Amino acid sequence: MKCLHKGCNPCGRTGPLGQCGFESSPASGGYAPVPIAAAVKTADGVIHFMPPPHRHHHTVHALHYAANPSGEGLIIARGEQGFVMSDGTFANREDAAKAALATGRIKALSHPPKLYSEDLW
Repeated sequence: MKCLHKGCNPCGRTGPLGQCGFESSPASGGYAPVPIAAAVKTADGVIHFMPPPHRHHHTVHALHYAANPSGEGLIIARGEQGFVMSDGTFANREDAAKAALATGRIKALSHPPKLYSEDLW
């Protein structure tokens, strides 16, 4: 399949991830971005994430401790939870779920219609 990612040299691989970081997607006739890291987008638009196998709560806790070095207070998950995609964009849980299913990264969602990091790793 031809890679549809701009500027990518088609890798010709049909494995889990092509060399461009995109996954083969028969539905699109090429490659599509896949979720690669659990992320939190805060109200100011900044996307915070840690590499897999970290989960959303790891990032939420890190944000809490950055704001409250003593660690005191209730940890509240603020912001929108989702995933950083292989093309560097942010996708909410629903859009990331659609991408993961469409590319065959996962076969089913544990809690439809949202994707959770537990579905991936």
